[in-house]
Amino acid sequence: MDLQFILDPYATINYVNDYVTKSNVVASRLLRSLQEKLKEGDLDLMNKLRQIVNTFTNNSEISAQEVCLHLLGIAMHRSSVAQVFINTSPFEKRGQLLKSKSDLEVLHDIDPDSQDKFVPNLSCRYIQRPNILETVCLADFAAMYTFSKKKSEKIKQNENRNSEEEVEFSENEEEKNILGHSMATLQHNLPLKDKFGFLTIRKQRKIIRYCRYDRNIDGENYYREQLMLFTAWRIEPRLHMDLAKEYGRCLNEIKQSRPKYCQCDHILRI
Repeated sequence: MDLQFILDPYATINYVNDYVTKSNVVASRLLRSLQEKLKEGDLDLMNKLRQIVNTFTNNSEISAQEVCLHLLGIAMHRSSVAQVFINTSPFEKRGQLLKSKSDLEVLHDIDPDSQDKFVPNLSCRYIQRPNILETVCLADFAAMYTFSKKKSEKIKQNENRNSEEEVEFSENEEEKNILGHSMATLQHNLPLKDKFGFLTIRKQRKIIRYCRYDRNIDGENYYREQLMLFTAWRIEPRLHMDLAKEYGRCLNEIKQSRPKYCQCDHILRI
């Protein structure tokens, strides 16, 4: 056994880092060589990316345990708490996912002039929330509800088995807070408007992630983001509004919703 005293912490860190990453040296050389070849070729961007990925994957050393996980299709990590990203960037800067080819063909047959070519995102579903969720903010909507296009078979079976115990959602229940309903109510799927799909309330709140604009650097987007996340709306707050004035008017509502997701208000001074 070779034992040595450690006299230089930096040299130790450098040695450990080189030892851990030594298997990447060969892959790095191959990728640099491949990059030079791709510059000379006439492949499109997708094929270039495919060759780079294949080269990196085929020349990376992984453990036997990782190989078994890949072959068996087992996830390499799991979490007991789900998370969701809320895109709070300005509307004009958000990317949208195009609908599948089959969906676009069906849409063209129904209405050739339709401009509804993108998959509805979280904000679109929030706008189509049922009236009973009128006072629910976007942060609560994203954290407390799971979206599905169709009503699950399990829910249908429960409804048929316990139809006499069903809790009906009517228009005159808008003032009720959905988070306070009984477990019998929570088992039901809430239909979104315009047949957008169904919502099921979660037992455990998701962790939300968002852009987190700095108030001192980009105040306008900060106010818009706070209004977007922690107030209830049907028309999304946009940059052309008097956001600072609207933020001040809704500050009490924001302070009621924000602490559930931001535990550092006293540090950020917001």
